[in-house]
Amino acid sequence: MDWDQIKRWGLINHIPQGSQILNYAPSVWERYYSKIIAALTVIALQAATIAALIIQDRGRRRLQAELVLERLELAHLSRTTQLGDSPVRSPTNSINH
Repeated sequence: MDWDQIKRWGLINHIPQGSQILNYAPSVWERYYSKIIAALTVIALQAATIAALIIQDRGRRRLQAELVLERLELAHLSRTTQLGDSPVRSPTNSINH
């Protein structure tokens, strides 16, 4: 049986069991099914890895910004305590005239 004629007349579901089909060319999906699935799996895993790295980088940048602010606050507190000018004045630190 000729595959082109079977498709032309829509007889794909009416092929007798054991028939020999001529001129049949499998589709790209039929021919490379496992390779296509493997490639799509690799692409999905790479996309997930990239997304995880982006999320990790954002968190790292946020933490770095917080650390910079904490260092600035500590440097300010260190300078003020070295100068004897504490941020919270107590009555014993004030100068009485």
